[in-house]
Amino acid sequence: MEDRNKISLRSGKRKKRPTISAPRQISGPIAQDDSNRPPVPGGEPGQARPRPRPPPVAGGKTSDLVKRRYSTRFNHPTAGPNGAAPPMPQMPPSLGNYEPREPAAAARKPPSRAGPGTAPVVDIKGLRDPKLKPDRYVQAALSDATEDQIREFEDSLRKVKTRVGMDLQQSVMQNRTQFIKISKEAEKLKSEMRNLKNFMSELKVNTTAMRAAAAKNEESGSGELTSAPGISSRRDRRTSIADRSAMWNSQMQALYKGVEGSQKFLPNAAGRHVVQDAGPWIELDNATYKSRRAMQIFLLNDHLLIASRKKRKADAPGSDTRAPMMKLVADRCWPLLDVEVVDMSSTGESSTGGRNKLADAIMVRGVGQESFIYRTEKPQDPEKKQLLLNVRKAIEQLRKGLRSEMEANNKARETINYFASRDPGLLQKTELLATLSDIKDMLIEVDGKQQNLRWVESEMDDLDIDIAMQRFEDAVVRVEKLKAIARGLKNHAIAQDFINFKV
Repeated sequence: MEDRNKISLRSGKRKKRPTISAPRQISGPIAQDDSNRPPVPGGEPGQARPRPRPPPVAGGKTSDLVKRRYSTRFNHPTAGPNGAAPPMPQMPPSLGNYEPREPAAAARKPPSRAGPGTAPVVDIKGLRDPKLKPDRYVQAALSDATEDQIREFEDSLRKVKTRVGMDLQQSVMQNRTQFIKISKEAEKLKSEMRNLKNFMSELKVNTTAMRAAAAKNEESGSGELTSAPGISSRRDRRTSIADRSAMWNSQMQALYKGVEGSQKFLPNAAGRHVVQDAGPWIELDNATYKSRRAMQIFLLNDHLLIASRKKRKADAPGSDTRAPMMKLVADRCWPLLDVEVVDMSSTGESSTGGRNKLADAIMVRGVGQESFIYRTEKPQDPEKKQLLLNVRKAIEQLRKGLRSEMEANNKARETINYFASRDPGLLQKTELLATLSDIKDMLIEVDGKQQNLRWVESEMDDLDIDIAMQRFEDAVVRVEKLKAIARGLKNHAIAQDFINFKV
């Protein structure tokens, strides 16, 4: 076994392995055959040259590998480590006349960029284009943008969105306001057209009534339009106010006595009187136009009274046998300004005889769209036309009176506000302030001319100016003049108190 272990397959004698040294840093290029090369210009004369490495000893494959490794060359500059390179040649003087040429890429700017280092600008006109394609727009605007520029562009888009939203909201509010205004105008126009239609109908009724009255006057030879007890004749119009008030009072007392329960609807008031007793009427059903019950209509200057006719019980205790068999009981009553009386002759249906069922009927439309239809007992009764005419006249007089009263109140309020605003101390004089509405048209004589109380205010303004400008003599003269005017107003105590208060 020991002999077998000593057996080796190697032929020949074992050689000693070569020792390879560690790589060393090369401080300069490998000089090859530098003995006959001239020195480098500008170089240091005493510069040490690298020693050439001796070639390895030939010794087989290993020596060949080492030789091949050491024979590898690297591209190093010919100058030494101290930068002793040859100097650069000078530029020709003719090249300084030429300007540097900018590159084409730097000369062209993106279409949506404001400049280098800024975010792309949002094109408002481009966004308004109906044919805009968002993908292409964003790609063209942000093709060369940085992350910060993209954020700025996004913020700009948000601001544009907010501004557009506010403009849209303002436009919607403006359109809504205009729509409401147009709706109100349309509603007003509709109401005016309805009133015009009613006025045309009333004009037709009035024309017919005037023709009938003219024919009646020709027959009777009198100048009165009607003989109804509620209508004042020309002789009554020529009476004094006291006689007319007494006559109206007697009319109301007769109405209270003749119509049971009428005083509950119509309490006694100054100026209230009966205009017309329209006589007997029949209330009709609104759906079938059939007769329901007998009624009687009374027109007052400010109300319309409807009374039902009922049979009086003869066997009732305490009943007067001499009283008529029919009695009137107040059923409904409306203020004239809250009611509308419409002629039904043009809206009725024809009966079998060919005559209009509602030719002699009227419709009274009260508060809350509640309507009632009444027809005269006698066909072609002139009381209907006369009633429509008197209703229109009474409503016009009421509106005229309300308008005059409103104007008077506005003038009184304006006078009070005028004097109170110019002198806040007047608010403490409640009694004098309450009487200003009565003296707003009062005139006082000043130097032969009639002046109102606002002239006193202008004099007080001039007095304030004189005091401010230290013209005390003129101010004293003006005060004495106002006091003299106040002493002369013995018959106008209110105006005298007002001037004394101002002075």
